[in-house]
Amino acid sequence: ICHFDSDDLLEPTAIEECVGHIVKDDLDIIGFSGAPFRDDDTDFKFKTDRYQRENTPIMSGQGFIETYLESKTYATSVCLYISRKSIVTDNNIKFIDRIPHQDETYTFDLFYHARRVKCVSTIYFRRRYRTGSVMTSKKSELNAKALLKVNDYFEKNYSDYPPGKHQIKKLHRRISPLIMKNNLPYSVMDGFNFSIPFKYWLKYLPKRLMAKIR
Repeated sequence: ICHFDSDDLLEPTAIEECVGHIVKDDLDIIGFSGAPFRDDDTDFKFKTDRYQRENTPIMSGQGFIETYLESKTYATSVCLYISRKSIVTDNNIKFIDRIPHQDETYTFDLFYHARRVKCVSTIYFRRRYRTGSVMTSKKSELNAKALLKVNDYFEKNYSDYPPGKHQIKKLHRRISPLIMKNNLPYSVMDGFNFSIPFKYWLKYLPKRLMAKIR
């Protein structure tokens, strides 16, 4: 299975060469590198190394998660991986609704259940950045609600798994400033087992109160 966004680009040899790796090494998942490019009409700035993978040895999916979370180079974009269909169907792996950040649970599930995975440094994927896209738009209440759903999923399924706990803490660090800094209503948290850590209240509450006064 190869997931692909309609406005991005894929190198012509990507499928053939990646499937070759899967067959030769009996892989469940092959990961590869990507590179961003922008349309002429956008001035959005991005990190050029955001999608860079390194050549890795063959390892278990859980070993991959643990190794890459420690190195802070774990990438959730499903467009950077090709997987055997059986990993998805045998473990009933699905996306959460149709929300921003839906890759974050899907990719984690994929690696959690995989036996053999590896990455290659070859750039096969090219991500397009354009004005008005999800990638370049300002983070909003929609993003906060989506990340809360992702957090809820990890809480229910991976709270006893150390890399899952790591992702939950990371999500808390992303959600809290998003709500406080952008003055989003607290009601976005209704129905979710989540509360804003005190340090974010301390940091952003004065700014939030000033915004209300104005």
